[in-house]
Amino acid sequence: MNNPLSYLPTDNLYKFMALSGVAIAISSAYLFVSKVYEYKDNLLAHKAELSFISPVTQAGVAVGTVLAGLGFYLWYVRIQQPLDKEIKAKAEIAIAQTRKDREDLYLSKYQKIYEELTNLENHVNMMNMQMIGDIGYGRKFNAKEIPTNLAYSSLKMNVDFHTPELSSDIQSLDAMYLEFGTVIGEFILKINPTEKEKGDFIVNGTVLTKKIAKEIKNLKSKLKTLANASTKIV
Repeated sequence: MNNPLSYLPTDNLYKFMALSGVAIAISSAYLFVSKVYEYKDNLLAHKAELSFISPVTQAGVAVGTVLAGLGFYLWYVRIQQPLDKEIKAKAEIAIAQTRKDREDLYLSKYQKIYEELTNLENHVNMMNMQMIGDIGYGRKFNAKEIPTNLAYSSLKMNVDFHTPELSSDIQSLDAMYLEFGTVIGEFILKINPTEKEKGDFIVNGTVLTKKIAKEIKNLKSKLKTLANASTKIV
């Protein structure tokens, strides 16, 4: 907390002028009052002296008041006011930075979910391409060649924590993803699949891939809407 004494006019010429003016005004007023009090029992006898002192002290009060006012005015305009403006500018910058930091924090959460949705879409597309490539060239479908999608659990967790508005959508996506995995799992268990089973495998996988891609696109659109709304609230 700032010391109130640090704002007193004692550290430059303008403040010295102000203090001098205050001192002159107070001294002048005190001189007249003290004389009146001194001669209170016999004012008429000292009328001449009081008549002389009165305009002098009044002039002293007037000069002191003007000098004090001028000193304080110059001090404020040339020293304190620029300082106040600098402090205000720094405060506005700090507020803007705080707002930006909070906005970035909100956006980073949405960005993480967006990236995880993109990873899921790429993962499903890779599996579908693997299905079509292996079966189309007469090879045995090898799911082990497809990298695992370890970020899927993180996606569901981030949606639950940060965007509960999308919980129902992620549940629909989850159901499609599980169905896609079931299609692959059931086909892998077939020792010698027929040509029809191979064809059904490719068709079902491709259909589910398109459904998943569509659902992810829908989720990204809703995510963008939530992100825009959050930056307006921050």
